[in-house]
Amino acid sequence: MRSHTVAAEGGSAAVTQDHDSYDYHFQDTVAGGDWLCEQDVVDHFVHSLPT
Repeated sequence: MRSHTVAAEGGSAAVTQDHDSYDYHFQDTVAGGDWLCEQDVVDHFVHSLPT
């Protein structure tokens, strides 16, 4: 089984604009993973992306 991030053709989103937020990106990522994601890992991933 491959993770969605590895299989994604469009890349990964990051918080880069004023209307973006880490909380929104976290919720969107977890919801996109049907709540099956390890939320600690998602939180680390969201905060580790370049801005």
